[in-house]
Amino acid sequence: TDLAVRPKAVQVRKGNAFVATLWADGDGSNVSLKKFMTQALVLGFGLKHCRGRTQKRVLLVTKEVTSHESSDLLHAYWDVREVEPLDVHASRLATCDPRFKGVFTKLRAFNLTEFEKVVLLDLDLVIMRPLDDIFLVETPAAVYRGHDYEADAGSVRTGSNLFFDRDGVRLQGGGINAAPVDWPSRQPPHLLLHG
Repeated sequence: TDLAVRPKAVQVRKGNAFVATLWADGDGSNVSLKKFMTQALVLGFGLKHCRGRTQKRVLLVTKEVTSHESSDLLHAYWDVREVEPLDVHASRLATCDPRFKGVFTKLRAFNLTEFEKVVLLDLDLVIMRPLDDIFLVETPAAVYRGHDYEADAGSVRTGSNLFFDRDGVRLQGGGINAAPVDWPSRQPPHLLLHG
């Protein structure tokens, strides 16, 4: 009997990746999908042509995207990877735009553990210059949005500045914008997302 312990295969992580996600709208509109595919092409083009060092570009898409007649165009600028959508529960969408149905699909980026660092970008960004320095930021990091814009880059935010009171009503005053979000994929969250 062979009682020797065999070592587990070690995944070698190489490089960094810019990541974006693309899913079909909750309303099934082909017009909206074409709009977001166009945004993905513009973002991919910008990342490819405005780069300093070589970074991977990964576009996570749902089946509705890969089955679209124009989806082959995305391969010109992206490593396209099909993922299962993570949908928002219907009870949370009553007052939202239908496009937010698939917004949790962005969380699939946490599964890209083959990279040292991952920067998650929204599709509506226009890249004008190299973004490689963003990988030098200590992670995890995100872009803060809200009424407190004068804080220094890299400052730590507490929950106290996320909400404010107006006439006795507590309102959201800030939060984390999803573009860009940066984390070290060598230390991914304990939860890997499986459909």
